Amino acid sequence: MKKLKEAYGSKGFEIVGIATDSPEKLGKFFETKGSLPWLNIVDPRGAIASQQSINAYPTYFLINKEGKHIATPRDKNEMNELIAKELGVEPIPLK
Repeated sequence: MKKLKEAYGSKGFEIVGIATDSPEKLGKFFETKGSLPWLNIVDPRGAIASQQSINAYPTYFLINKEGKHIATPRDKNEMNELIAKELGVEPIPLK
């Protein structure tokens, strides 16, 4: 996801992370893995996940510039393809 943000961020691509872990567990994650270059929301009660019927992690949603949900990619590779198509550019190599 960091590569996608780096490649497409200047073209308007944004990521919002929603963690259902406790704030303490998320803090420990950031201590060991480092920070993430996007907004991260802590939702320990799972209200957002429940509202969006999310039952697997990670779950991706692709929202276009108009705010319309256009796809639910299965993985980073499919996300890459869909973002590139939406922006009218070639997908970046992820490996």
